[in-house]
Amino acid sequence: MFVGTNNAVRISAIKAIGGLYDSITEDMATGFELHRHRNPVTGRAWGSVYTPDVLAVGEGPNAWTDFFTQQLRWSRGTYETIVKQLWKAPFSLPPGRLFNYSLLMIFYPMSALNWILAALSCALFLGFGASGVEIDPAIWMMLYGNVSALQIGLYVWNRRHNVSPHEPEGSGGVAGMVMSALAAPIYARSLLDTVLRRKSRFVVTPKGDSASPDTLFGTFQIHLFFLVIFGGSLASSFYFGHSHPAMTVWASLALAVAAAPIIAWRWTVRREKRNTQPALGGR
Repeated sequence: MFVGTNNAVRISAIKAIGGLYDSITEDMATGFELHRHRNPVTGRAWGSVYTPDVLAVGEGPNAWTDFFTQQLRWSRGTYETIVKQLWKAPFSLPPGRLFNYSLLMIFYPMSALNWILAALSCALFLGFGASGVEIDPAIWMMLYGNVSALQIGLYVWNRRHNVSPHEPEGSGGVAGMVMSALAAPIYARSLLDTVLRRKSRFVVTPKGDSASPDTLFGTFQIHLFFLVIFGGSLASSFYFGHSHPAMTVWASLALAVAAAPIIAWRWTVRREKRNTQPALGGR
């Protein structure tokens, strides 16, 4: 994949595809076009090489607002690439690269659909009592547990191939999985924005001292929306008696995910206030 934050690329290759691809995630979109095309001189497909050498050290977002803005842009750009570019892949990408890009691009839409359908099913069943297929809770837990264990196991196994020298060897990438889970509501919003064709714009992620301020209703509005959906569904289930262990567990987990970044933000704010308060007492 063509990573925009740190790369070296042949100018002739960029010119051969008509320049950087116009997208809010221009690196992935441009890389996709590069891998689809061939060198007009040799007739061979353009190739790319990953190097683990640390040639530049970048900073990530320091605020929830900037992190969510970044994830919103990345997911929206991926959706646009799927709509505008992916259909060309079967005719121009080798099977290996096609498989790689397909797996790369379906992460955001699958996470978004999973979150949206979870909210819809919880609201329909827990809130209104509408149900489809009745599943024994033990069977549901077995199937859900197997899928979760397989997903986590595959992720940890793939981390064996981590060659980044500035990350601890053997690290499981748990922090990355947690942050992706906390950003799932953002992926859902981005998918809805794509379907509704709402305008999007490129925003450079602020770093360091330029971090954006976090606010409850500005930063976490989409998380608050899903808190109302899942919290209201759970409250309705207790009031109307529409309870099922599987749906209750699912709604409770989603409620925890939606609330976690807000709780973490408030805890950080309080800790910073305590650290900046002048010490009392003295002589």
